[in-house]
Amino acid sequence: MAGLIFLGTTFSGLLAITGGCSLRPPRLAVVIAVVFVPFLMYASARFFLAEVWQDAEKSLMLHLTAFLLSVQIVFFMSERARKILLWTLAVNLCLIGIYGIVNHIFWGSARVLWVPGYDTYLREHRATGSYFCPDHFAGAMEILMAVSLGFALSRDSGRTARLAGSAMAVIALAAVFLSKSRGGGLTVLMMGAAALAWGFHQWPRRIRMWWRVIGVAAAGLALVLVVLCVRSYVDRFVSYWQCGEEDVRLAGLARAWRESCRGRMYGAALRAWRTSPVWGIGPGMHQNLWPHFAATEDGDREGGVWPSMPNYDFHSYEVHSDWLQLLEEHGIAGMILFLPAVVACFAFLLRGLRCESLLWEKSEWRGPGTGCCAAILGSLLAGVAMAFHSLGDFNLQIPANTWLLSSVAACGVACACRAAHQMECRQCRPAVECRTRRDT
Repeated sequence: MAGLIFLGTTFSGLLAITGGCSLRPPRLAVVIAVVFVPFLMYASARFFLAEVWQDAEKSLMLHLTAFLLSVQIVFFMSERARKILLWTLAVNLCLIGIYGIVNHIFWGSARVLWVPGYDTYLREHRATGSYFCPDHFAGAMEILMAVSLGFALSRDSGRTARLAGSAMAVIALAAVFLSKSRGGGLTVLMMGAAALAWGFHQWPRRIRMWWRVIGVAAAGLALVLVVLCVRSYVDRFVSYWQCGEEDVRLAGLARAWRESCRGRMYGAALRAWRTSPVWGIGPGMHQNLWPHFAATEDGDREGGVWPSMPNYDFHSYEVHSDWLQLLEEHGIAGMILFLPAVVACFAFLLRGLRCESLLWEKSEWRGPGTGCCAAILGSLLAGVAMAFHSLGDFNLQIPANTWLLSSVAACGVACACRAAHQMECRQCRPAVECRTRRDT
């Protein structure tokens, strides 16, 4: 897949050089791309200095291939091709979700396609779909939910698109629940809040408020039904914070968290980061340095005192937090270079939604808009989902989910460019018409 991305980038560059395509790069998209380049340069330099080059190469390739894929979609694909791509991604994810649901209901997710699944997830009766980990399956379904909500909530969408988007959102929600992913459940709530905030901007303020009231009521009803009917899913949330009956206070909950798998991995990642806070321990080096930092620091080798948590019973290949792993491996310098690109992308998508709202308002809410809302809203919700879920999982260490997110985000950025351009054109048009009449 990486080879295909590099091949596509090569042919796109040749087309631009030879004039085979009318390349008119959107100015704001160029700004986002340029802001991301310093982090890529920093990650490349860290790759060449890494001690374990294959693990460092994987880390660099995740960032580089996602960037190159986005560049091809934004700068070299036509508007029609991007629309086909977005629908293709949605249908593909919908089929993956249906496969995961059917495979779980009839065969208990015993196999991932033709390969036996992990016993850990089989004992917990969790759906995995075409992934080995149910949390990564939930991450893919969150991207599906984001895209489908974009189609369902966009006022520009036709009736067929809205119905298809609503049906796909139901499939995505069912797949997340069957995966029993705690992070997935919390992410769905976060996406619901984001959809209420940004999903109805194409309506007048009064109608927009009523849609939000209806949405809150529906979400509350759905949450009550889940608590009452899906007890096994609720029990997984409760078990995450279980502690001894003698201490159910905040201190007991904090101790239960520190002793959990994620608590121990986060503690080790922070101990590793403190050894090199500015530059980090190196890309891909978490799994290699895990034995050095897995145990807590309260042991005493000379005194023969064991650490309170020696942590020799499992090996951590990933931190189970993309944000924390980025800080551990690339340090504060990497975070400072990475965050501006992410913030710029979010700000640009929000600006695109704002332009859509202003265009509808100028037409006295009769429309039509630019037809860009579905892609912009879908990519914005997908970004919210992955940014939040990545606090407690490593979805973006999985190349498939990283490429899915970058493709959806690129479609949204390109559509936001179009919305901003149309807004500028409509603002300039009255002045041009007045000047023409005066000259005549």
